[in-house]
Amino acid sequence: MTLLIELTHNVALLFALTFVYSLIIPRTNQLKPMTRNILQGVAFGILAMASSIPTENGFIIDLRSVILVIAGAFAGGIPTLIVAGILIGYSILLMGMGALFTIPSILGTAVISLLLFRHRERFTSSQFISRLFIVGIVSVMHTLFWMAVLGGEQSSQILAQVALPLIVFTPLGTTLLGFLLSYQRRQFEMASALRESEERYRVVVNSLNEGIILQSAKGNVRTANPAAEAVLGLTVEQITGDEVVDPKWRAIHPDGSAFLREDHASLVTLRTGQPQANIIMGIRKPDDTLTWISVDSQPLFAQDSKTPYAALTTFMDITDVRKAHEKLRQERDLLRTLIDSTPDYIFLKDAEGRFILTNTAHAHAAGNIEPDDLIGKTAFDVFLPVLAAQFHEDDQKIMQSGQPLINAERETVDAQGNRKTVLTTKIPWRDKEGHILGLVGISRDITERKQLQSQLVILGAEQERVRVLQRFIRDMSHDFRTPLSVINSSTYLLRKMIDPEKRETKIRNIEQQSDRMLKLLDDMLEMGHLDDKTVVFQLTEEIINPLLRTIVNDFQSAAAIKQQSLEFIPDAQLPGVYIDVAKFSRAIINLVQNAINYTPTGGKITLHTSIEANEVVLSIADNGIGIAEADLLHIFERFYRADDARTSTTGGSGLGLSITKKIIEAHNGSIVVESVVGKGSTFVIKLPMAITSVEKTA
Repeated sequence: MTLLIELTHNVALLFALTFVYSLIIPRTNQLKPMTRNILQGVAFGILAMASSIPTENGFIIDLRSVILVIAGAFAGGIPTLIVAGILIGYSILLMGMGALFTIPSILGTAVISLLLFRHRERFTSSQFISRLFIVGIVSVMHTLFWMAVLGGEQSSQILAQVALPLIVFTPLGTTLLGFLLSYQRRQFEMASALRESEERYRVVVNSLNEGIILQSAKGNVRTANPAAEAVLGLTVEQITGDEVVDPKWRAIHPDGSAFLREDHASLVTLRTGQPQANIIMGIRKPDDTLTWISVDSQPLFAQDSKTPYAALTTFMDITDVRKAHEKLRQERDLLRTLIDSTPDYIFLKDAEGRFILTNTAHAHAAGNIEPDDLIGKTAFDVFLPVLAAQFHEDDQKIMQSGQPLINAERETVDAQGNRKTVLTTKIPWRDKEGHILGLVGISRDITERKQLQSQLVILGAEQERVRVLQRFIRDMSHDFRTPLSVINSSTYLLRKMIDPEKRETKIRNIEQQSDRMLKLLDDMLEMGHLDDKTVVFQLTEEIINPLLRTIVNDFQSAAAIKQQSLEFIPDAQLPGVYIDVAKFSRAIINLVQNAINYTPTGGKITLHTSIEANEVVLSIADNGIGIAEADLLHIFERFYRADDARTSTTGGSGLGLSITKKIIEAHNGSIVVESVVGKGSTFVIKLPMAITSVEKTA
């Protein structure tokens, strides 16, 4: 009975010492692992020695199995070996060689406890405690076994004395101590984790650029981070008081009015239990600088409470942001004023063709509406379907190709139904990655410009007509004066002449000059008809070789008088062309006549036909006096003469080449001239093949 009481006392002592141990050991965590393991082993060893109980037979009965299992299960290898060594040494010291049976018992228990330590991470807390109970039973049975085997003659007496207490107290003590240490370790780990979490949060809060303030239910500031001190311009001591103690510190609304204390976001939250967000407040600091902050507040509730016990307020300095926003607003207003004051139509469309920005001029032109009323609409909502379809087609081409549309003329109709001509430029609108988001458009009303241009064209034509008329009057006065002078002088002399032969000569002069005047009048009338396009061309499909052959034959006698060679070289494969035979002949006759007139005696004139692409080519070349380069630009102008010598009494009207060019162009042809002074000239006429001829060649 005495032994049972002593064991009970020892178990109580172990619990007390274990509690002290749980308080001391956590303080050793900052030590090196080896030092900490040694201290733990020594501490467990001292606990084991303190639990020893001497028996009447001189043996030492202790709860070393409990200590070893606890040390092995919680401390690991090194502390367990130290405890085992201390227990073996202590047993030998007290009992001498009679303690040999304790050595295998201690070592076996150490091995069993270390096995439990190795696998403890696999078990839950309850599973680990149940394993401790099993290890305690195994340990005590192991101890009793070696006591019976190596305890000598007194082993049976000792076993009878200690078996029951050990079987009762060892598993129970191991389980209870294990539970206590596990509980304390969990508490320690939770406290440690809480401290680490608090420290992390403290570091995070203190490193934030946002100011953070915690206020109690009465509105008293309990804590604040350094950012709050920097933003508010107050010390932590001033912030954490019941009121702001610096009289120069005050808060204002964005409109400049005072911010009353009861209107502060945190106090509103404490009063209503509702969070507050994005409350703009101006802070007039003690140094009289103004800082703008954006304040948010969040209520903190205890479990099942509807009244907040505190409010957490966060705020950030938005002074630079407000300045940037103010600058941006000013620039936006300036841009708005600029685009609204320009008469050009300025607009921005998204990829769906919706207007997302427009100026006043464009909105008024589109539908006599305000710019805001046009936002979100498409061209189909405000323009006629035909016009909207044209605009949409332009937009799609731009957004699909990525190519801008520059200065394209487009017809439109304004809000009053007036037709307008606009000069439009549309450019793709892209994001930073180059993706097309829509387009930017600028259109300028050029209706008045087009009208002015039209008027200028009409005015230019009238001026040209006046110029031509003036030149006509000048040339006609000159051209008519010469034959009239000849006629007048010939008539005067005719009256005085008696010689019939001389009188006949003068009569011929009068007839020649009369013919020249008639030809001049005929050319003027024909030119007028060609200008007015009142001449009807009777086009038929012809091969021009026979016609040209006839003309050449008709002029052979005129060429022979000047001892000139007039030759025609036809292309036998020449296809047909559409011509008015009479008028085309007139044009060719003018060219052949000029070639004969301006080619000296003994010269050569050649007509040649050929095929070039889908055109019939006729060239009329001479080796006459040629045309100066400066005159080539004007050679087809009416009344223009390249050589003053051509204004003789036998000269032409100055309309021949103009009439020829008009006739050729009326046949959808072209005429050009190449000439070198002193070497001759070549006139080249090109006419399109007849359709049937083109099909045959194809």
